[in-house]
Amino acid sequence: MATVPKSVVDRYYERRYVTDVGGRKGHHQYVHIHSNRLLVLGVTAEHVALKDMEEVVIDSKRKENQVKGKRKKGGVRLEPDTVLCRMKMKGDEDGLKGVPVRACLKGGNLIEMNMRLTENPSLLKEDPEDTGYVAIVMQRIDAGDAVLKQTISEEEYRAFLKKEEGQSEGEIRKDEETQEKEDAKVEEPAEKKRKVE
Repeated sequence: MATVPKSVVDRYYERRYVTDVGGRKGHHQYVHIHSNRLLVLGVTAEHVALKDMEEVVIDSKRKENQVKGKRKKGGVRLEPDTVLCRMKMKGDEDGLKGVPVRACLKGGNLIEMNMRLTENPSLLKEDPEDTGYVAIVMQRIDAGDAVLKQTISEEEYRAFLKKEEGQSEGEIRKDEETQEKEDAKVEEPAEKKRKVE
C-alpha cells in the first residue's frame, strides 16, 4: 500500500495551537512555526465562528503593512490582542464589526496578510491550515521560546477538544455574548481617549 506524502506544513512546520483566544470559548487558532522564525497564523477548523462566516474584513492598517529587505524590517509589531481581521457572520448588519481574529501572540512582526481571504472567504472553511491562513509573522529574535510558552502542541490541542466536546453550543454562545459585552466596555474608553487627543 502506497504511503501518502506529508504536506508542506507537516514537513517544515511545527504545529502549535492557542485555545479560547481572548477568553472566548471556541475561538481556537493555530500557529505553525518554521525553523527560520516565520510563523503562519490562522483559525482552526474547529473555530466556532466558521460555520456562519460569510466575509473576511482586513483592517486598512494591516492591508498597508509593508516590510523591506532581507530582515523584513518595517512590519507592524503585534501584541496578543492585535486584531488581524474580522469574520462577518450571516445576518450581521453593516455597522457590526464581526468576530475578531487576533494575533494571539507576543513577540512578532507582521510580514503579510492573506489578501485572498477578502475575495474568497471560503478558504477559511475549506483549507484553514494551508491556503486559508490569516497572516505570516516574523518572530522577533528577542522573543526566544515565547511562542512555545504561549501555545500548546497538536496532541494537547486534540485532548483539549475531546474535553470540550461535553460543553453544549448554548453554553459557548452565552460565554461569547458575555465576552462581547466586556470587549465593548474596553473598546469604548479607548475610542473616547483617541477623540480627546
